[in-house]
Amino acid sequence: MATLANTLLSDKYSPVSEGPFFVEYWQVASGGAAGDTSVIVPNRGRHIVEVTGGPYSSNLSTLGTSTNVTLTLIGGTDTQGAGVVRVLTRP
Repeated sequence: MATLANTLLSDKYSPVSEGPFFVEYWQVASGGAAGDTSVIVPNRGRHIVEVTGGPYSSNLSTLGTSTNVTLTLIGGTDTQGAGVVRVLTRP
């Protein structure tokens, strides 16, 4: 299994907050295959509340106490293109 790079894209999207939460968008690099992982550490906020988007599963805690999240690419045997995920954090 390989580790996929990720890039913070928040400056290209809005809004940067949603109620009491910070919103960040991250792009996970292309070239991954099922089982490859990418670790995201949010730029703003302390705890990750939600991660959505892309063909990924995550190890996000249901308690809202995760300070980072590991995304695992799911899918078939084909190489995947880049994917964007939305990360919602709280202070």
